Amino acid sequence: MRIRGLLLALLFVGAFFYVGCSGGGDPAGPGSAVSFDMVNVSGPCNDVTPMAWAASVEDDGRGNTECPDTTWTIPAHILGEADGSFVSMGGDSSDNITVHMEVDIFDGPGCDLVVYEAETGETDASYNVYVSDDAVSGFVLVATVAMEGVYCIDLAGTGVNSGRYVKIEQSADVDGFDSEAPCDSTWGADIDAIGVINDDVCGDFDMMCDEIGVQVDFVCPPDAAYRNHGAYVSCVAHAATEFLREFKDCYTEEDIEEVHGCIVSQRARTDIGK
Repeated sequence: MRIRGLLLALLFVGAFFYVGCSGGGDPAGPGSAVSFDMVNVSGPCNDVTPMAWAASVEDDGRGNTECPDTTWTIPAHILGEADGSFVSMGGDSSDNITVHMEVDIFDGPGCDLVVYEAETGETDASYNVYVSDDAVSGFVLVATVAMEGVYCIDLAGTGVNSGRYVKIEQSADVDGFDSEAPCDSTWGADIDAIGVINDDVCGDFDMMCDEIGVQVDFVCPPDAAYRNHGAYVSCVAHAATEFLREFKDCYTEEDIEEVHGCIVSQRARTDIGK
């Protein structure tokens, strides 16, 4: 009887842990397989502070480069911090511009690269973003953006671990574009600036709680069904531990524990699972 009781207790604990720590990007929710690979979190953003910017133009393949008296065709306007001056990409899908960044971009926690589109509202702002270690070859598509404004790009899952060059390419022909009159409008996406968020794989320690917390929420979705609040918090604690293993060579054990505690305590104060 004592052995049988022990086995039942073990089964109960196992079931509690499995139900609490499952889900993650899988619509099946709790009970599905768990993956601790970093999830790509590219998307619109505003509250970011790049630590470096585009330093020089390596190649200008736009069709509107010789428009007189139009400040939006000057390639240097894509360099440096976002300041409202911008480069219009042009009306053809082949129009592109390549810049050399001040520092390497690395795939760290959260978003790694940010593109500032000027939001002029005039024509199609759709564009592709490529990253490479070389100025002329090896470019890999890391994002296709179909919106105006500020867009943060996460290199997770793109196959790119680092790069120094960024190429912006108009992703589609602009409706109404007249190739005989390329200077009549700010055709295509209007790129103000390109910034680097992560210049190493460790990222910004002060942002770790938020950035790893986003990854934890994919594995332990706040809107999933949990047996109780304890199961949810157990899921969060386990997921945070797994994700933070990747940064054991970046920070001290005390730093990792601090981030872990921040992630868990934030979610422990919620009513999820109650």
